[in-house]
Amino acid sequence: MRIAGLDPGKKRDSFSFVGIEIKNDNVCVLGVKNWLHRNYIDVEQDIVKIDEKNPFDHYVLEINNTGEHVFESLAYQHRLQNVIPVFTSRELKD
Repeated sequence: MRIAGLDPGKKRDSFSFVGIEIKNDNVCVLGVKNWLHRNYIDVEQDIVKIDEKNPFDHYVLEINNTGEHVFESLAYQHRLQNVIPVFTSRELKD
């Protein structure tokens, strides 16, 4: 199973992408990519190009702040399959 984790950053932060593969109960990192000070539309197009060459089974996308737009673009405009939106928190809650 191949899983991509996506963390859209704001203007100061990087937009980060990490790809992993799970084989025989082992987790292997396939690659990491960061985009700094890049337009989200350009980053989304780069992600679609990555998917065209080596698709992932799941795309787990943090949507806390700016990720809503990225989710809608990847899932609906670019029709990437299996984009899973998640919220994250610094503090552990019940």
